[in-house]
This record gives sequence, C-alpha cells and structure tokens, in this order.
Amino acid sequence: MTARPNVALLALVVALVVATVAGAALVWRADRDQRAAEARQRPYGEVIRVARSHADALVNLRHDEPATLRRAQAGATGDLVDDYTETGRVGGPVVRNRSVLEGFVVWTGVETMAADEATALAATTGTVRSRRTDGERVTRRLRLRIHLVLEGRRWLVDDVELVS
Repeated sequence: MTARPNVALLALVVALVVATVAGAALVWRADRDQRAAEARQRPYGEVIRVARSHADALVNLRHDEPATLRRAQAGATGDLVDDYTETGRVGGPVVRNRSVLEGFVVWTGVETMAADEATALAATTGTVRSRRTDGERVTRRLRLRIHLVLEGRRWLVDDVELVS
C-alpha cells in the first residue's frame, strides 16, 4: 500500500522537475532573444542620438559664441568639419550676418541604415535673428537629411542636406 503513494509522489516530483527545466529553458531563450534584439537596435538608437544632437547644434548657433560652432564641429567629419569654422560654409554666414539661431529638434528618425553608414531625418523649429532679418526674429522650420558614417566606434556626421 505504501508503494502507490510513493509512485504518485515520485511522479509528481518528476513532473515538477521537468516543468522547472522547461520553464528555465524558456526564460533563458526569451532572455537571449531580448538581448539579441537590443543588440540589433543599439546602432539605430546611436544614429538617432548623434543626428539629433547635430541637428540641435545647427539650430542653436550664435555669431558671438564660437563654442556653438565648435559644438556642431565636434560631431562632424570630413569636409563638413571645415564648414563649422568662422569662415566656413555655415560658420562664415553666421559670423558675417551676426546671426543668432535658437531652436529645438521636434523629431528624428533613421531613413537608411548599413553597417558603416546611415541617413537620418530631422525636423526642427526655431527662430533666426540676423542682419538679413533686420534684427527681427523670424520663425524657421528646417527638415534635414543627415548622413552619418561609422569611424572607429563612433557615428559622425559627414553631410547635412536641407530637404523640404
């Protein structure tokens, strides 16, 4: 008579062990899949962060604060670096026109992504005040296409295009 309860108890223990092992395997697999998904998404987040930072730097330039040009220059590479000097394609007009740009990034997203390059889009809004606006603040909304390249382990901006 004691054999039957022992068999039932043994069956219950075996069932619990099997369920525990199966549950642990499912948890391990879900965790592995989650980590893999995060690893695939990480470059997208980094591209968005760099593109957003660069777009923010572009809509917050001041002729009287060279540090604002250096901030834009810090995330750039290639020929774009020279554009953010006080005589470059971007910095020169800012200094000559005594421009003050103030704004923020409304939205940023990845348009294309490859292993070593990406293109992001950014929408910004803000104001510009300069000699060209007779010192008046004028609303300015920009849509930017930002091309980035992976140099070493850092994403850097190598081209910015104004799009409509």
